Amino acid sequence: MDRARIEVTDEAGIAVVAMFGEHDISTAEAFAAQITRLVDSGSRIVVDLAQTRFVDSTVVGALVEGHRRASADGRDHDLAAVVTPHTAPQRTWNLLRLDERVPTFPTRRDAIAAVTGDG
Repeated sequence: MDRARIEVTDEAGIAVVAMFGEHDISTAEAFAAQITRLVDSGSRIVVDLAQTRFVDSTVVGALVEGHRRASADGRDHDLAAVVTPHTAPQRTWNLLRLDERVPTFPTRRDAIAAVTGDG
């Protein structure tokens, strides 16, 4: 398995949670904690899966829960995801129809523009 890594940076006032490698139950708790912390702080968030090779249901569940929590606070557009076309994560995304639940974009730039209201 590729070494899994999660990096959180600020880009134009947006918290970007970039994930690298393969993510499963072994990283889901740390990912969920990051998302919870950011949602609770009122941050606008982009989860960038462009450099992931695999995400399992525990990670997907944490992302969907983060979006649900932001939406419950009336912040439907404060969390978006980047999923690169023609990749294994996108196949999972499409199979689970996650783009119907979480705003999804092919590039980080597009996601940031959407979350900031510039898209």
